Amino acid sequence: MNFQKIEITNYGNIENFNYTFRKNELSNPVPLVLIGKNGSGKTLLISNLIDCLVELKRKIYPNGIQEVNSNNYYKIGSLRYIKKGQNTSKVYVDISINEKIANYIDIMSIYPEEALEKNEVLVKELDSEKEFKDTRFSKKININNVNIKDFENGVLLYFPSDKFYQPMWYNSENYNRINYDTNTSVRKSRTNFIKIDLLDNINDWLNYVYLDKEYIYKEEPSNVEIIPNADIGRVKISTVERRLTKMQQLINKIINIIKDDTCTVTFPTRKNRDIQIKGKNFYISSISQLSTGEMFLLAISISIMKEWDIDHDEFGLEDIEGCVIIDEIDVSLHIDYCYKILPKLMKLFPKVQFIITTHSPFLLSGLKREYGNDIDIINMPSGEKMNDINAFDEMARAYDILELETNNIIEKNKELEEENNRLKKLNNKIIIYTEGKTDVEYLKLALGRLEGYDEIKEKIEFFDIKNYQNTGDAELSKTFEYLQKGCDSNIKICIFDRDNKSYIIDDAYIRGNNNVYKFNIPIPKHRNKNDLISIEHYLQDKELKTEDKEGRRMFLANEFNEFGLDKKTNKLMCKYISDNIEKKDFNPLIIIDGSNTKKVYHIEKGKTKNYALSKDKFVENIKENVPNFDKFDFSEFEKIFNVIKKIEEECTSQNKE
Repeated sequence: MNFQKIEITNYGNIENFNYTFRKNELSNPVPLVLIGKNGSGKTLLISNLIDCLVELKRKIYPNGIQEVNSNNYYKIGSLRYIKKGQNTSKVYVDISINEKIANYIDIMSIYPEEALEKNEVLVKELDSEKEFKDTRFSKKININNVNIKDFENGVLLYFPSDKFYQPMWYNSENYNRINYDTNTSVRKSRTNFIKIDLLDNINDWLNYVYLDKEYIYKEEPSNVEIIPNADIGRVKISTVERRLTKMQQLINKIINIIKDDTCTVTFPTRKNRDIQIKGKNFYISSISQLSTGEMFLLAISISIMKEWDIDHDEFGLEDIEGCVIIDEIDVSLHIDYCYKILPKLMKLFPKVQFIITTHSPFLLSGLKREYGNDIDIINMPSGEKMNDINAFDEMARAYDILELETNNIIEKNKELEEENNRLKKLNNKIIIYTEGKTDVEYLKLALGRLEGYDEIKEKIEFFDIKNYQNTGDAELSKTFEYLQKGCDSNIKICIFDRDNKSYIIDDAYIRGNNNVYKFNIPIPKHRNKNDLISIEHYLQDKELKTEDKEGRRMFLANEFNEFGLDKKTNKLMCKYISDNIEKKDFNPLIIIDGSNTKKVYHIEKGKTKNYALSKDKFVENIKENVPNFDKFDFSEFEKIFNVIKKIEEECTSQNKE
């Protein structure tokens, strides 16, 4: 059962929509995805497809259907849906059922006689000309010999958007139509393709599937001793082993995709009828404990299987045929499910025609990645097909960036939680947090060389930032906020550089909750008030420019001209300078340390040697007292430790009070 064509004229805000459903090279239906702003006609279009199916089913089952009560219509007609300024609206739908084509024609007109006179409406399109003139409405269904056997040959499911609201066109008298198991009656439908209570629709069937048992018998040689002179050989005994049925294997496959992990599904027992899911890092004692998004994906997938299972024996997911319509498919779905999981689940059912509406750019990108050109994405209400692959590439990149940031946040929270647990085991310590990995090394070196700080020296501990995945002022700011949520007796101090105006504060320091403080490194006497500096700038420029034995050193940006050439010899070049020197936030004191684009090459000798020395190697040379690095002046670091000392005195005094 597949839709073949739909034409809509002057219905709602849809002026002229004409779409023929496609199939791919394997003759499998191509998914149709409707996109557009709220009110663009996506759900309105879907409502006509469902109304077509309801009216078609009504004719095939004259003794009653489950989707509507009695002779009610599913969709209430209203002249207000005729596009403003127009007289007549039309909806044509063709649907293929077991190689037979059925037709649906829905017409409304403000002035029906005028519509007939001007050939806006043809008599052959009407079910009754008189009724059309009297009521202004006409709904005609041509089933063209489609019978019950044809109709039940494929899956038909509709997951509406009115899980949260009721659209104006919906006939609310039908709302109790959610039964999915009824007594079989001749020429009366026993199933309802409109699914609302998803969990109820699959729960009993799932339990039934997992209570089903399949056994295999294995013969294994025993360890029976062979008796001499006796006609006794190895005796084979049989053991029984339970294995998954084909249906259980398919469901497990779906659950593994949804959880994006290798997991096992345990069987219900006499005492525990719940299906349990176990993964490497999680345990779910009942499928009802799945998240809303996970349950939605599971319910859709299992509903497709359950519907096919009604009239078919053992099968594979690739055997299932039919049509599945899902309105607002991305509701309650995290972007991971939209981008990665949902497209994979849809691809499991290659012969099912999916018709969906969505607002999620990540779902579109994921579908395009999974299906390639075998998918039609239609922008409503214009009906234009979206083909620009660059748009999908941009969405994919946006997803990758967002996923990376999300993972960084998760990792950061994990690190901070571990740090909070560590702090609880300490008492009355001064814990120092810095922006960068070399900051800690400089502070340790200075504390070891300066005199007059014995009182705080024993209390100070430096947070081991080397184990951090991410560093910098933004990360340190998160640390400052997070540490305030703890409860311990330690003084926590976040020391910020002074190279980013966004993180420079006017006060000497700021106190937060839980004895948490932050301050910027004070300005050393050899730097100006407006200089943007990091902790390395506490050293004199001549010290920063010290060469190692290989002739490598750290450079300052102000050593180069606008072309990236060093001002002294014009023989060394740094591309980073020429690319950034005209920017408003360019810092002439930024250290060129050979990282990423901050490399320095000799023009004549080519790009074979990077002359810029890394910050890590520079401070390592100081620690190891390498010649020329062993006589640096650390006296200006007193300014930092004086602030720490003042914070410790203030905090101790206030805590005593």
